[in-house]
Amino acid sequence: MTRYAHSDPSNPTDTSSWEPLLSDAGHLERVASLCSKFCGKAFGQSSEYEGIWGNLGRLAGYWHDLGKFSDDFQDYLKRSAAAGEDAHTSEIQRRVDHTSAGAQHAMTSLPPPLGALLAYPIAGHHAGLLDGLASGACLKSRLQKTVPVWENNAPEELLKPPSLAMPAICGATYSEKAFNLGFATRMLFSCLVDADFLATESFMNPAQAAERPDTLVDFNHLNQHLSDYISSRFANHAGPVAEARANVLDACLRSSEGVPGLYSLTVPTGGGKTLSSLAFALRHAARNDLERVIYAIPFTSIIEQTAQTFREVFEGCDVAVDELILEHHSNFDPDKETVRSRLASENWDAPLIVTTNVQLFESLFANRTSR
Repeated sequence: MTRYAHSDPSNPTDTSSWEPLLSDAGHLERVASLCSKFCGKAFGQSSEYEGIWGNLGRLAGYWHDLGKFSDDFQDYLKRSAAAGEDAHTSEIQRRVDHTSAGAQHAMTSLPPPLGALLAYPIAGHHAGLLDGLASGACLKSRLQKTVPVWENNAPEELLKPPSLAMPAICGATYSEKAFNLGFATRMLFSCLVDADFLATESFMNPAQAAERPDTLVDFNHLNQHLSDYISSRFANHAGPVAEARANVLDACLRSSEGVPGLYSLTVPTGGGKTLSSLAFALRHAARNDLERVIYAIPFTSIIEQTAQTFREVFEGCDVAVDELILEHHSNFDPDKETVRSRLASENWDAPLIVTTNVQLFESLFANRTSR
């Protein structure tokens, strides 16, 4: 019996057009492939490290919807389609629990802490990351929950845990290691949520999926464009301020040759921080094969000014400015929003993002699946 991940919203009563749960082009395969790719990019400090996290991401993708193998879920999917209901919305609203099964399987099949590392994202890929222990909803209660029988309908090769290495978690103290392990779990959660959302959208709403930006840029080219802009704009500037700005820019360019890490820049007002820091970021991204620059600023008034400066810099570049720069903050003029920018703001899928510190920390530490 074929098991399905989603009914076809354009043809809800004909199962031949529904999305298979497990096949070469099925939902689990799509999510596993995307999640592996995203994890490899997010954690790829080395080819070995990229491979370890890529394998974890792939397994999270394969196991995230194990509960959908149950007869109960398949019957629900068919009843919802026959009644004209949106079963996927019901999943998100947790009227159907298909996430606990995968979390339970991860905890019982993998050694600690690998089991929990996968169980947290799998259990929360619709409702959000749970507390480990709490008086109400928590991971412990989900792991102890009785779920519909699903194991008999899933192929054994899917359930058999592969040989996985635990990624090295850095930290000089227990607290640092605990924080870093928790942060790694959030990153894996983000990769899984994004993969599941995009894979589901590609089937449920292919027209919207086609609107998503697919902008790949050459940061070396952008860096050269910025260099030409700076040379042209400040060609006739002379004096101690111009010399100081040139020294700041030179320091940023020299530092950009280093390995990824934390760098600080302390410069007074008027010292050219905006363009110099952008020069650092573009060159650093090019040198280290990074894919995006996130420019976080405390105040929305400065964000608007900075984003406008960036637009002026890249005007005439071979990449359209609106595809290159994503401005994401509460004061953004809705009249300037496009379908592409709205979709890109969901997962910051743009080469250069200008946002607030609050939004950045919300994205890193909030437990919800939203932006």
